[in-house]
Amino acid sequence: MKLLRPSLLVLGLSPVTLLVVSACATSRPGTTPGGVAGFYAGSLVVDGRSFGAALNVRGDGPARLRGVFSTSSPVSIEGEADGAVMDGLMRIVVEYRTPDGCDGRIQGILDVTRGGDALDGPVTISDCDAPVAGELTLRRRDVTPR
Repeated sequence: MKLLRPSLLVLGLSPVTLLVVSACATSRPGTTPGGVAGFYAGSLVVDGRSFGAALNVRGDGPARLRGVFSTSSPVSIEGEADGAVMDGLMRIVVEYRTPDGCDGRIQGILDVTRGGDALDGPVTISDCDAPVAGELTLRRRDVTPR
């Protein structure tokens, strides 16, 4: 009985009951983890230089996200985005190739606010040169992925 929390015993719940309840509460494939899904637009700021940024993302299971991330002017890239949402945070990893042929990666932990309408946070960008820090700010423009 040491494994049971006293609060569970007071409520009259057993571990089996909790397992059944938690299994019923999980998201189904295709749902949107943390409310994050759709088309987002904003900016990626690196060394004081702002790039237009967009993320087109949809749910891929209970907590996973998949989609496409891109930047525009002054440099355009497009890459596969993979992420996970938990406790109001989104871990994002974007794999891309630069216009001059280097493999790159953007990764970070973003705050998910206003029910998934806003994504903000620090990211690290690694490609041809040494890794650099940046700030990604995105706002949902459409709840339906494009």
